[in-house]
Amino acid sequence: MTTPENFYADFDTRPRSALADWLWRIPLLLRWDGVLPFLSPTTVLTLTLLRVPQPIVGVLGVVVPICVALLRAGLAQQQIARACGNRGTLDRHLGLAVAIILLLVLEVTSTILVLQNAGLKDWAPAALLYVSYVAVISWALRPPREETANDGN
Repeated sequence: MTTPENFYADFDTRPRSALADWLWRIPLLLRWDGVLPFLSPTTVLTLTLLRVPQPIVGVLGVVVPICVALLRAGLAQQQIARACGNRGTLDRHLGLAVAIILLLVLEVTSTILVLQNAGLKDWAPAALLYVSYVAVISWALRPPREETANDGN
């Protein structure tokens, strides 16, 4: 598993701009953030197809998003600590909080859409929430600015 410190060691060139750096990190972000938002709707859909009683499906529809949010918070805290050397800044933690709220809303929205057997047009708000979530979490987990040699003087 690669860490932010040696991520670019496997590649010949490091991106030169902030946008290129952000785009370079998207596949790494999607390891967790590409899967987590869909755990709750997948769980609810699977239980519904298995004809599990509705009260159990309802309880799991509430519990799974909370567990996913806690899991994401723990993972993100480790990623912030690794990127910032255990000194996460307030803006990173606020970004993380906003991202987790977006994740919860996305999970609930997508679960409702799955249960309603919604059409493709009805998924536009969920797609917007997903893009917003990925943008905010990528901002919160951005690499720290490189310090220049003049900062120490």
